Amino acid sequence: MFVILSLLILTVPISAFVYLKIQTGVIPLPRPQNTPPPKPTQFQYWKNITLENMSFKYPPDWNDPEYVSTPFGQSAEIKNSDSSQKITVLSGINKGHSESELSEFLDFRSTAGGEKLNLDGSDAVKNKSTPDSILVVTILVNAKDKESQYSITLQSVESTPSQEVDELVNAILSSFKFID
Repeated sequence: MFVILSLLILTVPISAFVYLKIQTGVIPLPRPQNTPPPKPTQFQYWKNITLENMSFKYPPDWNDPEYVSTPFGQSAEIKNSDSSQKITVLSGINKGHSESELSEFLDFRSTAGGEKLNLDGSDAVKNKSTPDSILVVTILVNAKDKESQYSITLQSVESTPSQEVDELVNAILSSFKFID
């Protein structure tokens, strides 16, 4: 009985102390977090381009691709509605080189300031440049068969914010995949 009485005597002042600290804000209470409703997937309405054995998504308000056959493979160009940005896709780049030569070429591009990437299990490099006041981002990716490379180039006029270009490139690259 003495133990219970002692615990009650100690509990009351401690509880009062904690209550006062909470009221004065010294001990903050956890606030419930409002979680926003789930958003539709980023690419739900994006268009898909397929070029030979690869594909990726691009914004829905851009024009449909214009395809051209080249001696090395297929190419395509996609422009936004005011032509301030365009994506050029080439297949069959560096065709005829060995797998190690293709890897060496990517290594060279990365030592020249490029960022190494892995796109759907294949090595790639992303480079940025600004010739003639145009922001150019070029991605070279080894084809799945390791016998050639793809080139994906985004060109944006100088007035396009760099962060906007980066977000677009990252969104495109996150949707990149090889087709079996």
